[in-house]
Amino acid sequence: METTTNHLSMQQLESGLDHIRQSPKDEGQLQLIVRRPAVNARELLEEAKLNPIAGLVGDTWNMRSSKQTP
Repeated sequence: METTTNHLSMQQLESGLDHIRQSPKDEGQLQLIVRRPAVNARELLEEAKLNPIAGLVGDTWNMRSSKQTP
């Protein structure tokens, strides 16, 4: 399965903020939970646990490096 990443410009991102700010603050619909347990790995979850410090339990976001941060 091949995916394409589309990076928006700052102007494009900012143009959508008013729409996002109109979203309900106390209700909504979660449509998909994806965990990344390892580099280049994805798991679709039916349910998940969130930890206030670690984030999505089982995801390795805090162990991977980022191109934007040291």
